[in-house]
Amino acid sequence: MKGNKMLSMLVVIALILSVLMVTTTVADRKVGLDGSKAKWILSNNGFGSQARNLTIGEIITLQITNNSLAKNTEYKVGIWNGTHWRPLTVTSGGTSNEYGDIAISFRVPSWTQLGNDTHPKNPVALNGTGLNDSAGQWNITLFNNAFNARVFTGLNATIKIGNQYLLKFYADGVEIDNIIFNKLHSNFYVKIYNWTGSTLAEAKNDATKYKFSVKMHNYTTDAGIFPLSLGTNIQSGESNPTPIHLTNTYITTSDKEKTFWINVTHSNDIDLNSWIPIHVLYDVTMTAPATDKTWGDKFEVKGAVNDGAGARPSTQLDVYVYSPVSGGYEVAAQATTPSMGLLTNPGSYATIDIITGSGKGYGAGTWYVGTYATGKTGRPDMSYLPPYKTGFIPYDSFEVGTKDASAFVTIRNTDEIIKGFTQTINVSVGNA
Repeated sequence: MKGNKMLSMLVVIALILSVLMVTTTVADRKVGLDGSKAKWILSNNGFGSQARNLTIGEIITLQITNNSLAKNTEYKVGIWNGTHWRPLTVTSGGTSNEYGDIAISFRVPSWTQLGNDTHPKNPVALNGTGLNDSAGQWNITLFNNAFNARVFTGLNATIKIGNQYLLKFYADGVEIDNIIFNKLHSNFYVKIYNWTGSTLAEAKNDATKYKFSVKMHNYTTDAGIFPLSLGTNIQSGESNPTPIHLTNTYITTSDKEKTFWINVTHSNDIDLNSWIPIHVLYDVTMTAPATDKTWGDKFEVKGAVNDGAGARPSTQLDVYVYSPVSGGYEVAAQATTPSMGLLTNPGSYATIDIITGSGKGYGAGTWYVGTYATGKTGRPDMSYLPPYKTGFIPYDSFEVGTKDASAFVTIRNTDEIIKGFTQTINVSVGNA
C-alpha cells in the first residue's frame, strides 16, 4: 500500500519559493567568511588606492548578512591597537534585526581611541597588525554589547587609515560632493574637521594644534596654475574662498571626468596631512523613468549629459544602466546594444524599452545610471559605490519594486511522490 503523500512538504517548498521569486538582490562590497561561518561585508576597508584610504572620523559600515547573530541584540565594534581591543564610536545600526543580521556604522578611530589622552596613537603612521610596511592598518571585529567577548573569533577585518583630517567641500555657501566641468564655482572653499574620539569639530581656534596649508592638485602631473594654493597658515578651519572654473584649458583630454586632489598639511608638521579626492564630473540628468517602477514593467531610460554651461560634451559617451542580478549587477541593455552599454549621441541618451519580469534576467531593487569608460588617465574610481563596477561612474538611480503577486509551483514529476523513498523532485516556479 502506498504511503502518505508529501503534501505538507510541498506547501512549504511552495511558500519558500514564492518568497524567493522577487526578493531584492544586493551586491557585496568587501566580503569575508570567518571560521564561524559568519558572512560579513565592509562598506570600504581603505585599500586599493589613495582615493579609498580611510579618514579619521569617517563613517563606515560592517554588515553580517547570513542570520548568524542573536536576534534583536545590541553589539559594538572593536579595534586592536596592538595590545588591547578598544571600542569604536557606533553611529547607527547597533542592534541586530529579527533575522540575526546587522549593519552597524561606526567612525574610523581617533588618536585617543587607539591609545588614551596620555599616550595617544597616530592612526595613520602606526599600525595594529605588528607587520612591517603596514602603516595605518588596523584590525576590527564585532563585540557583544558589554565589550567583553568577541562574537566571531575568525572575523578579523583589516582597515587602512590614510588621512588625518576630514574635509567637506563648499561652493557659494553650499556643500558640494563634486565639481562640475566647465561650471564657475565663484567661491570654492574647504572646511577642515578633526575627530577627537567624541566630537567631530572644525579644526580651528588653536594656533598650535591647527594651522594648515591647503592646495588643489591636478588629475595628473601638476602644471600651470597647479598646485593651486587655497590658503597658508589657516587657523579658521576653512580655506580661502577661491574661484574654480575647470575648463578645457585645465582638462585637455577629450574625456572630462577627472579626479583632482585637495591636500591639507599642518604648517608645522608635514606628516599630519590629508589627501582627499574631489571629482570633476558632468551634469547628468535622468528624465525617464520619471517615477519608480515595479518588477514586470516595461520602461526606457533617457536623459542628458551636459557640462556646467549646458553644452553637450565634445565626444561621444557610453551610458550604462545597471540592474540587480543574482546578488550582483549587470548591464540591463547588454542584450540589445552591441557595445554592452548604451552608446549615445553627445548630450542626450535613451535606451530601447527594457522589459522586466520572469525570465528577463533583471531583478527588483535599485538600478543605477551613469557613464562608463576604461583606460582614461585620472578617471574617478567609484567602484566602492554600488553597483561596484570599475570604470562606471553612477550619476542617478531609480527603484524597481517587487511585484505584489503570488508565485505558483508546479511539480514536474510523472511518478507519484512517496514518503520513505529517495526521489528527485522537479519543480518549476512562476508568477501567478
